[in-house]
Amino acid sequence: MKFLLKLLVVAALAAAGFFAYQMYQDNQRRQQEWLELREQELSQKERALNQSQEEARIRQKLEQDLSEKQADMDTVPSFGTSGSLVSGQVVAERDRRFKRLPSEFSTKSIYVNVETYHDLVKMMSAARSDGIDLKVMSGFRSYDYQKGIWDRKWQAFGAGVDERTRINSIMRYSSLPGISRHHWGTDVDFNSVSSDYWQSAKGRKIYQWLKQNAPAYGFCQVYDGKSRGERQGGYEDEPWHWSYLKVAAKLQREREATIDELVGAPIYGRETLRKMIPQLKTYVTSIHPSCR
Repeated sequence: MKFLLKLLVVAALAAAGFFAYQMYQDNQRRQQEWLELREQELSQKERALNQSQEEARIRQKLEQDLSEKQADMDTVPSFGTSGSLVSGQVVAERDRRFKRLPSEFSTKSIYVNVETYHDLVKMMSAARSDGIDLKVMSGFRSYDYQKGIWDRKWQAFGAGVDERTRINSIMRYSSLPGISRHHWGTDVDFNSVSSDYWQSAKGRKIYQWLKQNAPAYGFCQVYDGKSRGERQGGYEDEPWHWSYLKVAAKLQREREATIDELVGAPIYGRETLRKMIPQLKTYVTSIHPSCR
């Protein structure tokens, strides 16, 4: 009997020990789960904090860039009621007034005025049917893009060349930023800006096709006739440069009426340019009479 009682006591102690061990294991497991959960929460909070800080940094950078861009734009010449368009202060990719040309008709990503687009594509398709290969190599240019052209050409001169000489040389074929017709998206350059190309057999054939057919689609060679005395001053003749008159004529009139608003933007030659406003007007107004 005593032996049986001892067995019962031992069994009871063993059971109690087992249950105590199970409780200990459960407690350890719960503690481990709590620690893991806590680590996950802390990790999520840390990621959220880092993300918030990164978003704040990006937002601050965007606000700074916007502020700097606005400061730059405040110094850009403005022209009349359509100033942003006339002086190239638009982003063609985000402006519904512009449309990108199909790659088959352009040498790179080029945008043009949306009203210009349809007749331009029709004309180039007709040219292709006649065996004439037309490719647009330049269409819309922003103020900043035109300024880049101006800066590169200015810096190409030696230190001994005076500002007026530089300006007159550059403006034989390149516009001052703010007064380029390319700002409008109505004007395009075809195939090449090399005079040698247009004097070659291929170039002459393409040019003759344009002279005979472009007017039917609304296009005119604005910089033509200077060599024949049909217009005075301004840019040299450019057989590659054609303008869509339906839209460009209105912008041309507006630019002529507001050219006095051109002020000394932060560009090379600013002080000399301020003294050349009458001459700058000639570059604006001197287009072929048939293109008015």
